[in-house]
Amino acid sequence: MTSTTISAPRRGRRVLAAVSALAASALLSGCAVFSPMATEIPYNPGDGVSVTVDAVEVRDIIVIGTEEGAEATISAYLVNNSDDDVTVTFQAEGASPATIEVPANAALQASPPGDAGLTIDSLPVAPGAIVPMQVQVDEGAPALVNSPTVSASVPLYTEFAPSEG
Repeated sequence: MTSTTISAPRRGRRVLAAVSALAASALLSGCAVFSPMATEIPYNPGDGVSVTVDAVEVRDIIVIGTEEGAEATISAYLVNNSDDDVTVTFQAEGASPATIEVPANAALQASPPGDAGLTIDSLPVAPGAIVPMQVQVDEGAPALVNSPTVSASVPLYTEFAPSEG
């Protein structure tokens, strides 16, 4: 049987390599401590904007119209997390308010072609611009959102165009 002994310089290199690898892994894994995971950053996954007013979540608010001054449709998804029926009012600057009833503990899509369509009588901006809008639940404090507007001629939004006549 033969035995081999490791010389002191070789042993020192192995220890140095192990310590270096351990230090590098600690430094590299520490980067994640200062970088939030992308899936934990809130964002609006749709084209519209979202707001929570009292116990009502209003998601993906977007205004669909043909031209400035014409009738326009508000599309939004509403979730009422309260035990009471509520009235949600959308008020765009220069337009009449649009209201919708949301039943207690219910969710609904407020846009055509469903029965719960919301329209404003006069789009205050041209499609493609941002329209400031207040969202209010019952008589509570309103929340201001800057909602995008899109043209009803965009194929994705054609079915949501305000009805003529």
